[in-house]
Amino acid sequence: MSSFKTKTQRKRLKNAYSNENKLIFIEHIESDIDLIAISTSDKILLFNTSDISPTQSTKSWGVQVLRPKANSKLKVIKKHSQVKFQDFEYYRKRIPAIGNYILKDDEY
Repeated sequence: MSSFKTKTQRKRLKNAYSNENKLIFIEHIESDIDLIAISTSDKILLFNTSDISPTQSTKSWGVQVLRPKANSKLKVIKKHSQVKFQDFEYYRKRIPAIGNYILKDDEY
């Protein structure tokens, strides 16, 4: 957060967010958790927040988590507790990755 500090007393952080694209997920987390990224082509990727490299730059556009296939975009990010998967590890990959198609008995 120190990289966003300003020399004046502003009510919002300088360059802390971009409105170039629709915000998909934002949450303050205190310790690393597993998250599930789902694309518009129904590819699913399970990753841990510890895999996201922190940045000190206010010019960063973020971190690529889900590597989209043609005409596919990130649709939603969900928490581990919001989905019903039989085998969570089937979807786990190091980011950035394309992800796997949903298994027959799984629900999101």
